[in-house]
Amino acid sequence: MKFVKLPQDCPNDDREAWKNLKMPTLILASQHDPIHPYAYGRLLSDYIPNTHFIEITSKTINSKQHNHDSYKAIENFLNER
Repeated sequence: MKFVKLPQDCPNDDREAWKNLKMPTLILASQHDPIHPYAYGRLLSDYIPNTHFIEITSKTINSKQHNHDSYKAIENFLNER
């Protein structure tokens, strides 16, 4: 089964509890990230309501673009509040 170790390493691995989160949640994910798999970001996005999922450039591909994408996504998310 995929994502067995990663959820065990997080503060809360109860996927059903994720469905009860009420606050807007920003999830940033990138392809080619071996530590934070893109598919795990998608999994979180599937369970957490009111999620804003944004794919950003992988740091391993272009760290400058990754930083720009990250900051822009966070800025836009916060400005929507």
